[in-house]
Amino acid sequence: MREDSPRSSQRCDGFAYFAVVLKKRGRRRWTWAVNAATGQVLMCGSERTRAEARYKADRALFLLLCSSATRHSKAPAEGSELLARAEMTVSDARQRRHESRAAIAKLRGRRKALRDGIEKLRLAYQALVLETASTRLFMRLAAENLQHAADYRPPVAIKAPPAHP
Repeated sequence: MREDSPRSSQRCDGFAYFAVVLKKRGRRRWTWAVNAATGQVLMCGSERTRAEARYKADRALFLLLCSSATRHSKAPAEGSELLARAEMTVSDARQRRHESRAAIAKLRGRRKALRDGIEKLRLAYQALVLETASTRLFMRLAAENLQHAADYRPPVAIKAPPAHP
């Protein structure tokens, strides 16, 4: 397995320490994780490409940094407070993810309904085209038959010569 070296923020007094880890899992899967200084996984996920995994991991790190002690405060935050903030941020992110997935599912349902409607219209149009073509063929054949009927002249009957008495 290939593993990228962890990238992390520098360790300074009063600042949080996080590490971003990317790992390749299988042929088309990358997992990412944001770890705390203790090694505890704070956020993790899985993506199809390395670029997507890197983006999601950096985004998660950004969320954690926004909610951590990197904000300049007079008293440095304790580890438990940082963990509580991180957990709150993670739960908010998960809630937004579920809401986003629900919205996407709703849009996919609408798209499927539209696609089904379009398919029904396409089939109806094809049936109408076939019916119109068969009607045109029938009308053309009927017109040809009428023309042949109009052109038809019965053979002239030959009259028998009058009988002589």
